[in-house]
This record gives sequence, C-alpha cells and structure tokens, in this order.
Amino acid sequence: MRLFLIRHGETEAKRDVFKGMTDFALSEKGIKQMEALAQVLPAIDAIFCSDLKRARDGAAIIGREKGLSPTVDPRLGERNFGIFEGLTPEQIRERVPGGFEAWLNDPVGYTPPGGESTRRMRRRVVLALRSVREEHLKRQDAKVAIVTHLGVIRIIIAEVLSMPLRHIFRIAHDLGAVSVVDFFEDFAQLRLLNYLPCFESSSTSLLNSL
Repeated sequence: MRLFLIRHGETEAKRDVFKGMTDFALSEKGIKQMEALAQVLPAIDAIFCSDLKRARDGAAIIGREKGLSPTVDPRLGERNFGIFEGLTPEQIRERVPGGFEAWLNDPVGYTPPGGESTRRMRRRVVLALRSVREEHLKRQDAKVAIVTHLGVIRIIIAEVLSMPLRHIFRIAHDLGAVSVVDFFEDFAQLRLLNYLPCFESSSTSLLNSL
C-alpha cells in the first residue's frame, strides 16, 4: 500500500498561534495549494481526513479531482492543545504561568489544561493508521491519501522510522506538502518527505516518478 500523507493548506489563522483542534478554514492560498496538489497527485483508491474543516475541505478538493468521497476519521485530528489554542507563546506565558516552559521541557508527556499530551494523541493516530492499513494493505498496489495535520504526520512518520516520540519535532512538514510511505506486510519505507509541488504538471510531477 502506498500512503500519501498530505498536510492541509494554509489557514485563516495567524501563523504563530497554537491551532490544535480549533476549526480554522483554509485561506484563499490554502485552497490553491490543495488544488495544485490535486492536479499532480497520482490516481488513488481512497482518501481519509481529519474531521477539522481545514482537512475536510482539503480532502474534498482532492476528492473532486479524483472522483472520490473522503472518509472522515476524528482520530486523524490535530492535537488538542486545550487552553493553549489560539494563543501565541507570549500569550500562553501571560495566561498560564509556567505552562509554556512545561511544554518545552516535556513536549511528549505534558498535557495543557483541557488538552491532551503527545503520548495520548499517538494512541489514537496509531489506531487510525492501523484501520487504514487493515482495509487496504491486502489490495495489491493500493494507493491511499490522508489529509491531516502536522502533529499527525509527524507521529506516522516516527512510527515508520521507529523513531522515539520525543524526536518528532525534528520532522518538518510544510502546509500543502505531501510525504509518501510504502507499507508492506511487515515493513514500511519512507519514500518521500515534505514534498511541495510548485509549478508542476501531472506529467512532470515527482509523485508520478516514484
């Protein structure tokens, strides 16, 4: 099974705030990013997405291009940052004394008030990925796309590479970019990381040459 991990496009939120589960919409640029990606993405058999609007709308754009209806899975949602959501680091320091430093010191285990830890988020993401694999792995040469969020993509890539969870923040993945993972019965391989299509056509896309 080939998995295309797609981060949603740019949103209407400010760039330096914790977005988390807050339901921001795609910006005009974000819509164009998803449209461009839809044009160069190879034919796929299924598309899954988070239940947040920015991912659902991105998946819908790709789905229209590929003739597919996205399957929504809340387990693919971004991390719930609780009271941190919508705030900048400076605002968090003002409103939650010591909270931002606690997050920096233990980004895997720390749970923001009203939110979830990275460790807890990983459990649901792994379950969602397992469901996708069980459904499509036995279909020869199946190609599946997931439109989701930075945190989810980092966790999936860490699982593929057997990377300790504390290192996921070393993985960069831009808005509107795609990574590619090949899954076999007992093995997975990262084929492409953080690829951002720019001024390509479907005939020249790197995604079609893998």
